[in-house]
Amino acid sequence: RVVRITNPKLIDSKQVKNVQALLAMDMTQEKPGKLVPRLGNPDRRVRMKTQLELARREAVGFLARVAKNSSKKRLARMHAIWGLGHVARKTTNARKRRTAVAVLPELMAAKDPWLRAAVVTVMGDLGDREFAEPLQTALQDEDLRVRSLAAIAIGKTGAEQVVDSLVSMIADNNDQDVVLRHAGVMGLLGTASEAE
Repeated sequence: RVVRITNPKLIDSKQVKNVQALLAMDMTQEKPGKLVPRLGNPDRRVRMKTQLELARREAVGFLARVAKNSSKKRLARMHAIWGLGHVARKTTNARKRRTAVAVLPELMAAKDPWLRAAVVTVMGDLGDREFAEPLQTALQDEDLRVRSLAAIAIGKTGAEQVVDSLVSMIADNNDQDVVLRHAGVMGLLGTASEAE
């Protein structure tokens, strides 16, 4: 069952009318430069529709600029990161994939832990072993969520060279955080041999 809640006082507001127009719009006719600001729209549906359209067009340059731009809103940058991951997963153009993938490790230096979490999640979804080093570094991130997502992502890459770091992370945790322990175990499931 789906329930929709609306405020009758806002139904005729300018903001609601603007969102309705953006959702009804055919974004395939818009230039990428005009779409980019919509990655920061307050409405998640508009951001998602924009992200998917930019990814469909493989607009890696536009997505990378937003993802790297620290003056952009957090959500705009996260949607750009997810869009880069989408392009990297779906494109048949090797150059565009390399460009999209190359941006991700750079973004691990972001001050915002939400952005680092988005990056490690995308790295895990891509499953490339080339991400082993930045993911290994993320196992020591100051943010526990980033650490746990990095451990899971490592498991998806199958990068055996990171097993010792996963074991160290689990040992350092000393059963203090069950989520971190579980993430470490999931990382080991994807990387460690049965003998280890």
